[in-house]
Amino acid sequence: MDSNLKKLSIQIALNKNMSLSKADKSENYIQIQKLIQLAVKVRREGLLFIENIETEHFMLKKGIQLITSGTDPLIVEEILSKLIISGNYEGNALVSRLIIMDGILGIQYGENPQRLHDNLTAWLGEEFNSAYLENIGDIEVMKKIEMVRERLNLND
Repeated sequence: MDSNLKKLSIQIALNKNMSLSKADKSENYIQIQKLIQLAVKVRREGLLFIENIETEHFMLKKGIQLITSGTDPLIVEEILSKLIISGNYEGNALVSRLIIMDGILGIQYGENPQRLHDNLTAWLGEEFNSAYLENIGDIEVMKKIEMVRERLNLND
């Protein structure tokens, strides 16, 4: 995941004011949780599991389409990077798309969900990550809570 386009995407992000509000960070964290859930299910059931995932977000839909059709990861990264760069996004819209791109690539590479979580939450900043670690803790705890919720049918 170390191509020049990704580096360019990150450089663009760094050059723009990416100051996110708490609401923006919360919204992005919800997206991160969804990506982590997808990553966990893909590790259990295989990549084609996400082929029929319904989403309104173009970037996520395109990423899923690319990885489930067997597109080389570098090509996936190139296409998603170009979509981000050509969109001239700023702030939360930019960060949201960078999170989706990193999430899709992490899923395609079979990245460990904890490491993927760390990678994606890095976009939310050091302050968010510190607060997360202090208040929420390890993703393994979250997975266990989610399993209990599923067994009790509390997710509906």
